[in-house]
Amino acid sequence: MVCCMIKSTAGPRVLGTWFSFVRATTTRQRFAFSASCGSEKLETEIQQANERYAGKISIRRASDNKGWGLFALQRFQKGSLVIRANALSESSKQDSHSVQTSWNSHVTMDLPARFINHVCDEANVGIQPNSLGAFDFFALREISIEEELTWDYETSEYEISHGFACACGAASCRGELQGFRYHGPKVLETYGVKWIAPFLLEDREDNDDDAHRLVLPRP
Repeated sequence: MVCCMIKSTAGPRVLGTWFSFVRATTTRQRFAFSASCGSEKLETEIQQANERYAGKISIRRASDNKGWGLFALQRFQKGSLVIRANALSESSKQDSHSVQTSWNSHVTMDLPARFINHVCDEANVGIQPNSLGAFDFFALREISIEEELTWDYETSEYEISHGFACACGAASCRGELQGFRYHGPKVLETYGVKWIAPFLLEDREDNDDDAHRLVLPRP
């Protein structure tokens, strides 16, 4: 997906109060900036990312009108590191390009990580925090050559205040992406605590919303 993302003060699509999509899709790629969609800047960034990951990952157009996607050029064994993302910028506020890394931190990742498409419950890569201010992406199972890399966005986003219809096509599609706040128990059941952004498993000091507070399983 990048179909161009259009920024809006009203939003709808993911994270907070801002997204507006040209069309309803499953993906919230992290993101080609709307201003540079199709521009030389974006093309250069894609080329550089493909060179860095030559023989491992390719950024190219995905099927089913998803726009951009990531595809494996080698076989990845379960548990192996697939991508190490770098935080290009950080803010205390969410925006249409950001990934949430803590209660008060939202970062824009570099490519190729920014172009990972979403799938509900059937993701083949999972996240763990890294020293670069973003996430490392690990294979949750064996990934075949030419298989698209997919990630479950609700493993990092607490609340998508303007939820949107998901069309990922998974048998267990949740129907609407709203965030971990609403689908936390299901996301935890699917991936376990290891592949959830750690801050989501901690209490918020300013959170008095007991209705959405999770009771985590004992170790």
